[in-house]
Order: sequence, then C-alpha cells, then structure tokens
Amino acid sequence: MRPIERLLHLSNRRNVSDKQFLHLFKQLDGKTPVTAGEFVDLLEDSSNERYLTVVSLIKLNSFWKAVAKLPTNQQVRILRKYHLKIHLITDVEAFLPIFVEYSEHVLDQNNEELLNELIFNWGTLISKFSLKDKEVVKVFVTKLMSFLNANNYTKQFEYCSNKFTTSKQNLTIQPRLNNLNLNVNSKNHSSYESIKIFFYFNEMFKSYQVPDNEKLFKNFNEVFKGDCYKLIYSMFNGIYLSEQAKQPSFVKNNWLNFLSSRVPKLILLYKVDNLEDTINKAFENFDNFDKINTNLKQYFIKSLIFNKILSIKSFHRFFPNEGKVNQQTLIHEMSNVNSSENFQDNLNDKLYSINCEFISIDESNLMEYLDTTINKVEFSMQKQVDLISTMKNMMDLLVDEQSLEKLNRLLLILLKSPKLFQVFMFNLSDREIIFKLIKLLDNDSFKLNDNNEGSFQEFFSYFGVLLLFIMQCSEYINMDFNMKNSFTSTYLHNYNLNYTNLTPVFNEEVENDKTIASNYNSLINDWINSLFDEAEGLSDDLIKSIDVKQVYQLIPLIYQQAVIAFINGKINLKILNNGLDYLSQNFLLPCSVSIVKWILSKISLKNKNLNNYLTVLKEIMKIISKVKDESSNELKLTAEVVLNFIIQLAVSELRYLNIPGNLINNDMLTEQIRLSEAPAKVNSLCFEVFETNLIKALNGNEADFELINYYVYSSDSMIKDLLITLNTSNTSIKTNNENLKLVIDFVIFINLNRTIKSEPVKQFWINKFSSLKIDTSKYDFNTTFEKNIDYHFSTIFNVDGNDDGNEDLEEGNADELFEPISFDYCLNEMAKASNDLTEFLYIVQRFQDLSENKSFLSSINLIHTKLLNDLKSFQC
Repeated sequence: MRPIERLLHLSNRRNVSDKQFLHLFKQLDGKTPVTAGEFVDLLEDSSNERYLTVVSLIKLNSFWKAVAKLPTNQQVRILRKYHLKIHLITDVEAFLPIFVEYSEHVLDQNNEELLNELIFNWGTLISKFSLKDKEVVKVFVTKLMSFLNANNYTKQFEYCSNKFTTSKQNLTIQPRLNNLNLNVNSKNHSSYESIKIFFYFNEMFKSYQVPDNEKLFKNFNEVFKGDCYKLIYSMFNGIYLSEQAKQPSFVKNNWLNFLSSRVPKLILLYKVDNLEDTINKAFENFDNFDKINTNLKQYFIKSLIFNKILSIKSFHRFFPNEGKVNQQTLIHEMSNVNSSENFQDNLNDKLYSINCEFISIDESNLMEYLDTTINKVEFSMQKQVDLISTMKNMMDLLVDEQSLEKLNRLLLILLKSPKLFQVFMFNLSDREIIFKLIKLLDNDSFKLNDNNEGSFQEFFSYFGVLLLFIMQCSEYINMDFNMKNSFTSTYLHNYNLNYTNLTPVFNEEVENDKTIASNYNSLINDWINSLFDEAEGLSDDLIKSIDVKQVYQLIPLIYQQAVIAFINGKINLKILNNGLDYLSQNFLLPCSVSIVKWILSKISLKNKNLNNYLTVLKEIMKIISKVKDESSNELKLTAEVVLNFIIQLAVSELRYLNIPGNLINNDMLTEQIRLSEAPAKVNSLCFEVFETNLIKALNGNEADFELINYYVYSSDSMIKDLLITLNTSNTSIKTNNENLKLVIDFVIFINLNRTIKSEPVKQFWINKFSSLKIDTSKYDFNTTFEKNIDYHFSTIFNVDGNDDGNEDLEEGNADELFEPISFDYCLNEMAKASNDLTEFLYIVQRFQDLSENKSFLSSINLIHTKLLNDLKSFQC
C-alpha cells in the first residue's frame, strides 16, 4: 500500500478533519510527491473523494487533470463536494486558468448533469471572489454562453445570463411552514420515538457524558413526554438495539450500569401509585427479551429491590416459578449491596499509608479489594459516585505529592479491570483529573535524579503506565487533547493517526530535544545496535542518555524501521526477535501498544506483506504473554494490561478488515474474533440505503439496524446528504409524506443530540440560524448571511474574518492542531457542533440560485425553520 493510500485509509477510518488531513498530506508530499497518475487511481475509489478535494487546494494541476479522466458520474460527485471547498481557495490567480482548462473539457463531454454542477461551481466562485470583471472569466463565460445557446440548454442559459451578466435576481418561494409537523397518531410514530430515545441515551453512554438525575428526568420528560412506563420500556429496548447495532462492549455495559444504578432513582421521581402494574405492562409489551438476556428482567427487579423501591416479596410475584432464588438469597444479596463501606479508609490502608518498598501490590490486596467492591456497588448509584470520587481524590493527592509508585498501582488496577474503568469514567463528574495527569506527563516529574537513578527503569515504567491510561481514555471516549507545546497531545495525535513514522518532531526549545535533533542519526544507530545486536545489549548509560519522553518517541520509530527491514529481507526473524525481546522490560512494555497500532495500520488483504506483518504481531504478543505468565506484581500486571490493550486493538482492526482466521493462527486473537460479530456492512453505505433501512424500522419491518447506527456515527454530514438527496431526486416535502418527514426530523434530532452539549453552544447556533433570515418574498442569500459565514469559518479554520464581538467561540480554533486551549474546555464542544450545522449554511448558499427548483428551495426553508425551532426547544 502506497503512503498516500495509507494516509487516506486511516484518515477515513478516523474521520480526521480536513485541516488535519491537509497538514499530514503536506508532510507526506514533501517526502513522496503524489503524481497526476496516482490521483487518477486514487479518485477511482469514491471513499477518497472527500480528502482529495481538500488536497486539490495545493495540488491544482494534478488534481484537475486526474478528475478529467474519470467517468462522468464520478466527476459529478467530485464537483458537488468541491463546491463546499471553494471558500478555502487561497490563490485564485493560480486556480482560474487550471479550472478553465478543466471546464472546457466538461463542455466537450456535453453532459447535462455534469454541466449543471460545473455552472454551480462557477456561480459560487464568481460571487465569492467578485470575478465578473476578470478577463479570463469573461472569456470563458462568453464561450460557455455560446455553447449553452448552441446546444439548447435554455434553463442553464437563462441562469448564466442572470448570474454572470446581470445583477443578482430575487427568488420567490411560497413555503408551507407547517409541512414538517409530525403526526403523533400515525401507526409508525411509536416505533420512531423508540429509535430516537435509543440514540438519545446511546450518545450519553458512548461519550461518557451522563447528566445528573434531576436534569435527565426533566429533559426526558420534556423531549419525549416521558413517563415511568416509557422509561422502563426504553431501557429494555435500548439494550436490545445496542446489541442489534453491535455497539462496543463498553457502551453495552453502560446501558446495563444505567439500568441497575440510575433507573431505580429516576423511577422514584415519577411517584407511580402501582409500580408493579407499570413494570408488568413493560414486560408484556417488550417482545425481545429472548434476543438479549433472559435474566434481564430479574436483574432489573433485583435493582429495584436492592434500592428499596420494591419489597423482597415482589420478586416472586413477577417470577412465581423461579426456584433458584429464594427470599433468604435475596436478603443476603441485599445486605451485601447495602452494607456500609468506608472507601477512604480502605484506600488509605491498602495504598496511601503503605510502604511500597516493603509491601508489593499483591500483598497490599488493593486489587482484590477494588474487584470485590466494584461488584458490590453495581446496584447503587450513590456508592458508585462515592467510590469514584474517593479514587479521584486519591489520584489528586498522589499527583500533588508526586507519589508516582502509588499512582502507578492505582492506574494499573484501573486499566486491568474493564468494569472498574468503565464505572470510573461513567461516574466521573468532570475530566479535570485526566488533564491533571496529562500535565504530570508533560512537566518534569519524570526526570532522573539521585533519588530515582538507581531504579530508573522502574521509574520510567511509571511514565509508560500513565501514558497508557491516557491512551485508553483516548480509545474509549475520543476526547480532544489538543494543547500547545504538550508532549502528550503530540504523542496522542501521532498515535491515533498511526503516523509516528512520518513525524519525528522535536522541540528546539528543550535541551534534550536539541541534543536529539542534532545527533538524530547517531542516536538511532546506537539504539538499533543495542537492541538488535546480541553482542551489544541495551546499556543503562544509553537508556539514561535521553529522558523518558524521548525514549517513547524513539522506540516506535526504531521498531518500525526494524519491521520494515525484516519485511524487505534485510534482517531475519531471529534478529528481529532479539530486538522484540527488549519489549519485555517494564519501561518498554507500554511502547508495544504504539508499535502494534502502526503494524495494524499496514495490514490489509491487498498488502503482499500481510503474512509478515501478522508474524510480527504474533511475535510481540507471544513475548508479552510470556512476561505475563512468568512475572509477578507490577510487571505481571503491566504485561496483562498491555496484552489486553493490544488484543482489543487487533480484534477491532482484523474484524473490520475481515482477515481470514487461518492467517491469524493465534489462539488469543482467533478465539476473540470468532466470538465477535461480523464486520459492519459498510460497502453500500450511503444516505439512500440508510433512509431505506430507517423507514423499514419505523414501519416495524426487518431492517439492518447495524447499518443505521454505523451511518449515524460515521457520516460527516447527514444534513448535507439529506439535502443533496432531496435535490437530485427533485423531491419536495409533501404534507402527506409521513416517512420523509420522520427521516428529516430524525436527521435534525441526531445532529442536535450529538453536537449541542451545553447552553453556550446552543445559544451560539440559535444566534447563527436566527440571523439566517429567509425572506419568502424577496429571497437574496448573499445579503442575508455571507458575513456570518465568514465570521464562523474564521473561528473554525483560523482565517481572517469579521469579528462581530461575539465571544462565544473565542476558545474555538477547532481544527488547529495545537492552538492554546484551556483545560476546562478541552472537550472542544464548539468544534463538535460545527460540522453539520455549518454544512447546512453552505448547502443553502450552494442552492441559492436554483430558481427553477422552487420546490427544493421551499424544502430548504422548511428545514431551516424546523432546525431553528428544534434547536430552541432542545434540552442539553
């Protein structure tokens, strides 16, 4: 796989922003320039179109020559996407002659659909950059008009006459503003509401952002007119749909944790007179218990009993034939759940107050205590909150006191237990502790001194475990760690995109980095010889010659070179294994994760070196597994954590690529892949397929819910896809088209639900859409919102724009990789909210001049009105 193909493949997988992609492409193109011929090959794969249209901004000639060689239908798609990038053009003078040449090629093809897309692009280009009087533009427009007239393109000729040669026209639309009101009495409305409720909760569980009970109770009632029955039924249905959607295990576990610990407290708020009747009604109406977990009903009833909402006797009223569970069993279980527990005292005794030099992690019984405790708090929201708060406070204290060995123990146990980690993240009221740990990584806490030099490998391993913890957070909740001059931010950026081999960047202001930059090749050679030459060995002096941050930057690069040398036949497997064996050392073990992530990025069925990459992957796993089996205490635990992390990454990647099991030939991986579900059917993913399956689901027919879910979470702009579909199908929104109205409502709901996370974000977008005045009698887009668009994109893309004095986005700079950003705003909500809503503004601008398609303009107006109304009433 060529470097540009790897970059496109991983960028699509990670859904990186356009600006991030452009940043990475410039690095790659500086080393391995992409030719015009390669552009043709790459554009044949439609999944590459999004990013290659961005690349066209700096590779003008190669890109447009490649586009001209593509089939007509693909040129149409590319022009449609390129229209949304026109505002990013920085050198119009260079762009015009190349685009004119391509445009003349389009005229030669004489295809109406392609011609329409070309005209739309020219219309926006001329309007955006005021090019009417530009000589090269006037010459082409004259040629275009002659062509249109000669070939009887009457509508296009009239459009160009108005757009290119006269003042802007006014468009009249007659919208029917009540067309998008849903019929709550329709037969499929309840099915639709169930799907909306699933995504409402699933977004919380996927992002680990669950509001407090009072706020959640209020929002659920206002958004869905919720009651106790609807809440209970929605939980069962949500757990079922999370299985159908093949959600990650942590999301499914969060559904169950919410059911057992939070739902009982929410039920209390409803103050239902006869709760047992309400529960029985939900049991009777939900038909899919057999498809998820036959014990789910008992699990739920137990949670209500243990939270003292139902009596113990009620259990057998629900399950009269259940002989395995008697009252004595329930009393015993209830006493365990409700027994008093002093988490602070236990953590003090087993961690804070001990002397780690004399008491090992096994001897402290900390791990056994937390494993037992996490099961005991399963049904108690308050105990979960108290436990996690105590653990968070303990981390705070250990960081403040620089007690790194004890912090290392606590983080290792958190990483080892998925259930503990998930409950920790689920009940973490804020993310400050995570950013505090990042600061610990970034500062000088891990520099060697007289106190730690004698045990420096162990000391360096604390750094590795802490970095592992932040990487795991990154994997689970996709947090945004963009911070300026941050080692952790840079490392995670490279780790998550698998480009450590492309970006060995060092900070010239740091003395150690200066040393590395000036002696880079010599340093690399010293480490390679020490790691892979049996006669040399890795000396303490070499390890201590650079600090631990540089170790973690260099080691992945060195092993990448070694793997490439093995694949190219420069070294054999024995020599490679000599070096891989060093990954068994405690301070290098965590580096294995980054190395494996890079290896996985190379694996594909098309790669002729597939077997070699799989061989290296299995060798690394074999080495770490041996450490896990033969070691004790922290080293054993670190190896187990690293191995589980690697398996988690490998299973996910290999399932996605559908690698045959016989090629894997590794018990740890093969068994887990066998137990995993089949990969998502993403090859046919498009809005029309999503819409078809959604309508099937709404009507109670069998639908591919995995595909619906995948589209919801992978589409970069659902609103854009909806509007383009409406336009290309020439569909207007009819009063009696209930299915289409439900689809529109769903698209708007999903966008608001996954992007509007706070009141400031909500208010910002209300202001934006309120300022987008659509005059239904005199429709002139350019005067209504051009200023707002310019201002918004100056915030998002860091370009010059007008400043209206709006301070809501002063911490934005969403796509700038390492702009300063405050800790309490590191989740960068504005950036998450911007994509689809900004796309809508641009889509409106794109279709502003389609005077012939008044029904579509009416649809845009309807969607704008509904979007603004739904935004105002949205509860965040």
